[in-house]
Amino acid sequence: MSRKFCNGFIPSPKDAAPYGLAYAPVESPPACSSLSQYVRRGGVQIAEDCLAWAYAGAIWATLGLLGLPRTWPSVLALYYIARLKRAKGRKALLTDTGSNMLTMSEIARETGWVSEARWRYEHRNVAAEPPWDALTAGLDQDWLRPRRILHSTKLVPQIKSALSAPGKQARFVVRGKRVDQPYLDWKPGCPPWELTAQVEGRHAELCAAYTEDGLEHVSSWGDRDRIEAWESIENDLEAETWVIDVDVSALVSNLRKMGVMR
Repeated sequence: MSRKFCNGFIPSPKDAAPYGLAYAPVESPPACSSLSQYVRRGGVQIAEDCLAWAYAGAIWATLGLLGLPRTWPSVLALYYIARLKRAKGRKALLTDTGSNMLTMSEIARETGWVSEARWRYEHRNVAAEPPWDALTAGLDQDWLRPRRILHSTKLVPQIKSALSAPGKQARFVVRGKRVDQPYLDWKPGCPPWELTAQVEGRHAELCAAYTEDGLEHVSSWGDRDRIEAWESIENDLEAETWVIDVDVSALVSNLRKMGVMR
């Protein structure tokens, strides 16, 4: 399998201050845990917007986990606003300038998100400017609290703690990393993946489950879930890991304002 990578996910600035540790690691997290039943798999990707898809997937899955009404977020609206924060001139805005997790997390907190119905995932919309309501209608959605996990010896325990927390306290994880051809070729039944070959590009994915062997990644490509070895996660100092935390009281208030809940 060969895949051309563009600029969908780029690393956050190294001096960017993270929002802090999302979870204090538990002493003995379970060996395996899964929230996969809440995840929606991707389809055919028509733009390099893997990061926006991962955040949209985390929003969708979180609403399902909390037992609340849910609608699929507009991936292109999220990606457009993220590029808007980084663009230099309109020409840059309408091309694939990419985004990083810090920027995407900031807009998730500040700008919110809108449903797919407001700005659909269609080829003609990829380089087009969304309607005004697709950029502003999400301003009341101020319940997302993405938090970066600092890369340290506590990285793996924190990932496990987020995904295995009891009941509605569990949270989904988004990771961005470098990938190689063996990663693209990986199939179920293969040993967990580790970065060993020439880097082919960067990719952001949603994580909702783990096993003793590694962390499962759900891709916007929609082809298959891949498992990355825990050792690889511990050793890759260039990867980024964010827990998509939420303010539940703010979420319920937002849904009531929208008329979704009473």
